Amino acid sequence: MLRVAFQGELGAYGEAAVRSYFGESADPIPSVDFPSVTSSVEFGAVDYGVLPVENSIVGRVEAAILALGRGRVRIVGGVEVAIEHCLLAMPGTDLEGIRRAESHPIALAQCSAFFSDHAQITAVSSYDTAGAAAEVARAGDPARAAIAGAAAAGRYGLQILATGIADRSDNRTRFLIIAPRSIAAKGGRTSAAPSAAMPVSTPLPKCSEEWLTAVLRVVRKPARRIIALLPEISV
Repeated sequence: MLRVAFQGELGAYGEAAVRSYFGESADPIPSVDFPSVTSSVEFGAVDYGVLPVENSIVGRVEAAILALGRGRVRIVGGVEVAIEHCLLAMPGTDLEGIRRAESHPIALAQCSAFFSDHAQITAVSSYDTAGAAAEVARAGDPARAAIAGAAAAGRYGLQILATGIADRSDNRTRFLIIAPRSIAAKGGRTSAAPSAAMPVSTPLPKCSEEWLTAVLRVVRKPARRIIALLPEISV
């Protein structure tokens, strides 16, 4: 079974990216942050990793791009995941009683209109969407909520108070699939790489000059260092 690292807890969107690209037979491995994902891949603790690098609402995920630039890994594919943020709380709670909503800062930024419409709710940063849901469940405080996907509600026994609370309905995140340097890119995979029988994922096109420039600005690496990470995938 392939072990695939993602940032966050089980029930996070990173786990959804793992399932979408590798199928249900993969073993998603939670990681506390993006550097932990790249380190796990680089040193062989896992077979692959997934990193979110771009979102349709907030743009680049620079912390993930920074971790990518510093890790001795290579990109072997990509997948887009639809993001539907829900407000999760303890069973029996109603929306009027919520006073704080916890989630990853990027998820909070994607729900700015929701917070404008519900001024009584304070946005509180957490390291992960599903991690916030787990903490709300542990605390048992009816005034606390988490912003995460529906999968986190089922996993941690929370009630969904509202669905689709992101600013736009076309909220999507692009994840890159990373592997150790020894694993070939798409078009030349080793036997350990995902097979053609796995679910079809969104093709990863060649990165635009603008995107590469942004990466270079963030990680401040020589151009050849970043280009070496990229697979030769046709548009």
